[in-house]
Amino acid sequence: MKCKYCGKKTAGSAAYCSTYCRQKGEAREQFGRKTRLPFLISLVLAVVAAAAGAVLIAAGRHDQGFLFLSGGLALAGIGMLAFPRSGKGANAFCHVGGALSFALAVAIFLLWR
Repeated sequence: MKCKYCGKKTAGSAAYCSTYCRQKGEAREQFGRKTRLPFLISLVLAVVAAAAGAVLIAAGRHDQGFLFLSGGLALAGIGMLAFPRSGKGANAFCHVGGALSFALAVAIFLLWR
């Protein structure tokens, strides 16, 4: 079995390879539990804003639509960067996805005018 924190092989069926990894892994899991609700709220608000922007663009109100769309993408990016998930893969996904989402929001905002 592999360590849940560092990925090294562990002896037997232990979840962590050392006390250091246990402390760091449990702290990461606790942070993930504490920030789950703010993370979900920020993503829901971002989806609502982006959907409103898409509706406004489809209705022909491009100025407000692009503003809402870029605001939704920026909120999603900030939410993913501020509240990363507890797993290693999910944490990397949140950092990369958040940065790309925020960069796309800035590009849309700059190209909006």
